[in-house]
Amino acid sequence: IDDVTYTYGSKPVPYYIVKNHELMDLEYEIPSYDPSKEHFYYVQAKDDETLSEPTYPTWVDGLIGVTPRVDQPSNVTETQYTAHWERLYSAGHYQFNSYKLLRHQKSQATQTILHETFDNLIEGTIDNPITPDEPVVRLAQERLTRSDWIVQLPAYIKGKIGAKETAPYSSTAGLVVSPTLFLGSDQGTFEVSVKAQSSVARDTLFVMIMKDYTDKTVEEYMRIPFPAQAGDVYTSVHFAPSQDPNARERIRIGFMSARGKPFYIDEVTIRQNIREGETCYAPYLTTFPTEPTETVRHEMKGQSFVYDVQALRTRIYRNYASEISSFMLVQNPSDNAINGSIAGDSDHLIICMQEGGIVIKSSSEVLISLLNISGNLLSNLKLPADVPKFIPLAPGSYLIRTSQKSYKVYVRQ
Repeated sequence: IDDVTYTYGSKPVPYYIVKNHELMDLEYEIPSYDPSKEHFYYVQAKDDETLSEPTYPTWVDGLIGVTPRVDQPSNVTETQYTAHWERLYSAGHYQFNSYKLLRHQKSQATQTILHETFDNLIEGTIDNPITPDEPVVRLAQERLTRSDWIVQLPAYIKGKIGAKETAPYSSTAGLVVSPTLFLGSDQGTFEVSVKAQSSVARDTLFVMIMKDYTDKTVEEYMRIPFPAQAGDVYTSVHFAPSQDPNARERIRIGFMSARGKPFYIDEVTIRQNIREGETCYAPYLTTFPTEPTETVRHEMKGQSFVYDVQALRTRIYRNYASEISSFMLVQNPSDNAINGSIAGDSDHLIICMQEGGIVIKSSSEVLISLLNISGNLLSNLKLPADVPKFIPLAPGSYLIRTSQKSYKVYVRQ
């Protein structure tokens, strides 16, 4: 051997916030602590004067159950913006998601929500695919796609993404899973087109509605039969209206072989009819920055966006994740469809003023009151979380009130 490098660090010196505190309960609340420092705790069992050995120190992750705050964007121009959010000191990095804000278009009611060709995959053949050792790969993190595609038991060939064969008696299936989608428009009706390839006979491709790639069961799915003697198929499946359109919000579309055999997909397109007054979010970009800011550059003049973030950390082979933040609106200076918008600091409301009314959306369930400019109550409305609602109104000025804030809006002619 030669050129041996030994890397080490000094042992941390503990500073106790609480020490030798005795109690009968199995939990204890620390009223406050400095989140910029790492914290650990351990306990000992005591019986009279007898003490057990201390437990192994447990790390306080500072992420699970915490929702990062998203801040107003800066440097907003026709072709770029800079996103900002709260720094969580326990985070190793963040997942930043940017979505295009889509609205009804009279000339084109059905719009493309997602289109992916996997053109950044430039190696591998059907006889000699690229098969990473990692059981799960996020393609955006590997810069193979712009949006957050996830692959379980991954296998690549040129221009196509797929999955390896599922091992016998294994509960880990080969999956290709889309980015997060918000498909509550048009009562949740949407269409999925895909070009798929199988190398075995008599197989079927499942197209599934999932909440995450870790789902063990799914309730809604469609089947696409492969050719009897293997080969390619290029077709579309339609998902019917849902009795609960909220069930189509923040979902993913998963692809899986019915027989657990290798398969590959390409030319994935998801389309949906966005009706008048409805808003949809189309995945645009996912990155994994280490700092609480990200600059997004695009060439779509007049295109507005929303973004959210999630804080992540891997420590001693375990993954920790915060909650996903609420959306922050990025209004493009050339977006004439939005006359004005307001984002509430505490209520996390997004209000878009349009011809004939307003579209209002809240990051959490909230009760709002709609009043005319004289302060007379017109109606009370209960908004579910993350579901845009169009409220038709005559031209004029109105007040919207929540329990914490009031907003003045104007509906134009």
